[in-house]
Amino acid sequence: GALPGEQVAVELIEDKPRFARGELIEVIDASPARREPPCPHVAQGCGGCPWQFVDPAAQRDLKRDIVVDALHHLGRIADPVVAATVALPDTGAAPVGGAMPYSRNLRWVTASIQSVLQAGESWVMTRAV
Repeated sequence: GALPGEQVAVELIEDKPRFARGELIEVIDASPARREPPCPHVAQGCGGCPWQFVDPAAQRDLKRDIVVDALHHLGRIADPVVAATVALPDTGAAPVGGAMPYSRNLRWVTASIQSVLQAGESWVMTRAV
């Protein structure tokens, strides 16, 4: 994904009268909030934790902005008041989408949701899972 303020190249994949969707092709000028995803499975196409490329502090602000935008545009609330997003302890774990079939080999859905990636261990999922 692209972050606010970044200059990016995108491929338009959906163009509707009220919105458009694009797929990120290249980040030309990166945001200071962009970081290398810490999990090696991201490079293999894993889509389990799509916010890994965003600094955790910036994630909180961006997620709050998404709620404000939804309340404004969809809820038609002129100036919604939304508290700051609560900072969670940095455990390295994140909510992710994974599947553990009967073979007990952990698998992740890829970012395009078109295939499943044999991932083994996850950098972000806790051992309790």
